[in-house]
Amino acid sequence: MGKYFLWRERYNEDTILSLDAMGNGYATIQFNAFLQGKAGTQKLKGGNTEVFYAVKDAEWKSDDEQEKYNEVSTIRKSLTLQKVYPKIAKVLYRFNRPHHLVDYSKYQPIPLRLKKSTVIPAMPNEYGMELVTWNASSSK
Repeated sequence: MGKYFLWRERYNEDTILSLDAMGNGYATIQFNAFLQGKAGTQKLKGGNTEVFYAVKDAEWKSDDEQEKYNEVSTIRKSLTLQKVYPKIAKVLYRFNRPHHLVDYSKYQPIPLRLKKSTVIPAMPNEYGMELVTWNASSSK
């Protein structure tokens, strides 16, 4: 069995967990099986707003109605990641708000190693799904 890594911190915990694993020589994989169009982080109130991003007496900043965010919580979120990984995570201004940037370059050479018992099928299992090309003009 491999080493176990625990979720830690309140913000950017997914990034911290991945960095913990990579820092111990483990490869990580990111893939997108299903995508949807949705508003970006902190564009709308809701979801985890009250739990993670709401700060007493802080205001939601807005240049226009489409661009809302809580600057205090955004900075706090990015500073948490920088505190945990100060050599590779920095806070800067991105996406029209304070945000983090992580330099993953030191982890690039980590190869993916499969367990000896892993069997990769010759054909993928699509689980009954099929690719359908859709456009708005063909739908009513």
